[in-house]
Amino acid sequence: MVTLADPEYALSNGKEEKMKALIEKHNNNRIAQVEPDYLIFPVATGFEWVTCPDDCKTDWSFDDCRFKPPVLPVITAEAQQEYFTKLACEMMDKKVKERHYDGIIAACSYVGSTNERYSFEAMACMAWRDKVWARCFEILDALKAGRMEIPSKEDFLAMLPSFAWPEEITE
Repeated sequence: MVTLADPEYALSNGKEEKMKALIEKHNNNRIAQVEPDYLIFPVATGFEWVTCPDDCKTDWSFDDCRFKPPVLPVITAEAQQEYFTKLACEMMDKKVKERHYDGIIAACSYVGSTNERYSFEAMACMAWRDKVWARCFEILDALKAGRMEIPSKEDFLAMLPSFAWPEEITE
């Protein structure tokens, strides 16, 4: 038996189902929920189901009988640089903490150490840090010039050079 709440109802009744948005009238017309027409339910005073576009989401706004997707903020070049350089620093700091360094700066400070292992690791970290910053600023230049879209955190980190610790030094 197919019921109104069954997804197969939309297919079995031969009609194309519309999407409905649950509007909270008392809360600045906030969109509380979006459902297919066959899943709507009775609502309390102050709420109303309104036919909406198929791609409507709860972060959209509803006013003057129109649905509007959210307006994404404009991110300045300075804010992009601050955000992505912080991500690069955090990535490098996290990696070197595997070997108990406080961060990338501390790891690089062991260049010239009398401990051969620390000195060797420091040189590898310094070379990696230079590659990371070079790539980071290539990406920032491309963003500033409009040659690429703003990447997600994951995509940005995947664009940076990876690091493998040098082979162990036998003393």
